[in-house]
Amino acid sequence: MSMFALIAHWMACIWYFIGQKEIEVNDLSTWEIGWLHELAKRLGTPYVYVSTLSASTTLNSTLQSTSINTSSGGNSSSLELLGGPSIRSSYITSLYFALSSLTSVGFGNVSANTDAEKIFSICTMLIGGRFAFSQTTDITSVFLSVQCARRKFQTLWVLTLVIIKICLNFDI
Repeated sequence: MSMFALIAHWMACIWYFIGQKEIEVNDLSTWEIGWLHELAKRLGTPYVYVSTLSASTTLNSTLQSTSINTSSGGNSSSLELLGGPSIRSSYITSLYFALSSLTSVGFGNVSANTDAEKIFSICTMLIGGRFAFSQTTDITSVFLSVQCARRKFQTLWVLTLVIIKICLNFDI
């Protein structure tokens, strides 16, 4: 059980990392399809880019930030990615996705939208299928061993009855 929880934690961390990298790499003005972006919209905490100068005056301690340097035509400006769901909310949602994908095929309220997220989801479902298969195999082997023991008992019981019957027919 603890191994399963550890694997779910690792999957949740990887799922969060994929979502965070998708947001950092893509332009927020045209890109709105990642799972973290969808979570931010649902929670009412959208991601925004703010220049570094104005970010120092508007930075709130509850917002997470990521620095990004952009350059265009020789001018270099620094932008910060602000907003989005809290790390706590993101991790809980990541763990929820990982557990629902490992134990079934997910529930759809946290879904893979980008290619990287879909590839990771496929891998997660395959790992979850492996766990389900091994559990089914273990349960089947327990039933088969019980059934085998029952047959052995029945055979020994019949042999015991035959021996008793043979002994009763002889005068001792």
